[in-house]
Amino acid sequence: DNGPLVPRCNFQCSGISAVIKGLLWEVEQLYMPFFSDSGTCDAQISGFDIAVGFQLAKAESVEDKTKQTVPQLLPYECKVSIESINIEVQEKQHGLSWLYNLFTNIFAEKLRDTVKCLLQDKLIQSVTLSVEALNTFLAKNWRTIERGIKLDFEKLRNAAAILTDDVGSFEDSGDAYAVQF
Repeated sequence: DNGPLVPRCNFQCSGISAVIKGLLWEVEQLYMPFFSDSGTCDAQISGFDIAVGFQLAKAESVEDKTKQTVPQLLPYECKVSIESINIEVQEKQHGLSWLYNLFTNIFAEKLRDTVKCLLQDKLIQSVTLSVEALNTFLAKNWRTIERGIKLDFEKLRNAAAILTDDVGSFEDSGDAYAVQF
């Protein structure tokens, strides 16, 4: 016996590219020297990757008073990476497009990191909201799923134990089921 199982399911979308044309932007400085400007920009994102991973565990049901053990998916990975973002600013009021484009090039790495963090936060929020529905579905359909993947439920690791482990231990144990798009 190798100890409790920690099966994982990984979803990954790689190499996504997007071109977004005609984004509206606006800036206003509310102190001296007062300044405002607006225009449009075109954005090109390349090398955009998303990875989401879940691991399967068992937990005591909180739905009823029988303390029934149920399967539970726990997210262990929510990653976003972006290779590059290129922005071309168009502005007609002051003729400063060249300056704005210079700034977007100078701060391209910071801009990319900021967009990556914003998208990663949204991904984590979405995964967190989805887990409850996934776990409800999993609990209702577990016997059918268990037969299909030939997994012994009793050998699954306890969710409470997984949640108290450090994240590094997730990489070292368990079987992975990968689905790539």
